[in-house]
Amino acid sequence: MTTYEIISVAIALLGLVIVIFKVWSKTQTDIAMINIEIANMKKDNAKQDKDFADHKADNDKRFSQMHVDNREDFKKVFARLDFIVDKIGEVRK
Repeated sequence: MTTYEIISVAIALLGLVIVIFKVWSKTQTDIAMINIEIANMKKDNAKQDKDFADHKADNDKRFSQMHVDNREDFKKVFARLDFIVDKIGEVRK
């Protein structure tokens, strides 16, 4: 091998090492970015889970309050109907 061939092989090997290093650093950067995105998604999911639990608790509370309110409203309606039926019965007598 001549000196020129040795230098060209050395330059080619150096270029190959540089390309391998660039690919390795790019993949490491991409992996780090993906890990950050995963961490952010986990944080968002935890927040969504908390919001869902709060919303469910609030829904249950409002549902039970509506149930009580509807029961009271129906009691009033039936009391009025009983009153009307009693008045109609008195009028018919």
